[in-house]
Amino acid sequence: GCSEPRAGSDRGGRGLHGCRAPLPGLLSAAALSKGCPLVVGSMGFSGAEPQFSEEVEVFLRCIQARATSPVGVAIVPADIPTSSLEGILSESSSPQPGIAAAAAEGTLVPLGRMPQRLTVDVARRSKVVAQMGIEPIITALQAPVVQPGSGQEPPLRVQFVFCGRAYDPAVFAADPIRKGFDIGTTLHASKILECGAIACSPGSGADCLVA
Repeated sequence: GCSEPRAGSDRGGRGLHGCRAPLPGLLSAAALSKGCPLVVGSMGFSGAEPQFSEEVEVFLRCIQARATSPVGVAIVPADIPTSSLEGILSESSSPQPGIAAAAAEGTLVPLGRMPQRLTVDVARRSKVVAQMGIEPIITALQAPVVQPGSGQEPPLRVQFVFCGRAYDPAVFAADPIRKGFDIGTTLHASKILECGAIACSPGSGADCLVA
């Protein structure tokens, strides 16, 4: 699921650190007891450092305290060096071009009513993350994890995937799609799941949805 502050949070943008319920411990224990994957997206609320690594560390401590055998963990950060973006960013906040012109220039345009294009100057003073979809998560779930000093032991399968900024439905959809479920149906169901009790009738932003 997503670690955005919702039910049980102080809503101060501190993600899991602001939750009253011990979510990392509960989620880790449930995954270990069921033997199923646990994918957590947008850790640290925005999915950026240093909050991302701080929340990963919380989960790792919970796993170490509860696991009775070695488990595979994949960590997928979302931070992007601003230097790598300078070639596609505007040098000034001049009016944005149309999508076709921007595509021809290789530049970025905002979605919908978002502000004008991010400028090089703003990027240099900001933290930039790229929102991931299902592909990095599927790649992580398929990656073998070689145990240090394991000799002839087979590699571990990845059970825990901790992601930086991620599309909320992707954390639910990645594993079913990896296993062959229809992409459209899976993403539709995952969109309902990520909305939680807001998708119920009557809707509520202060409750959970258990599937």
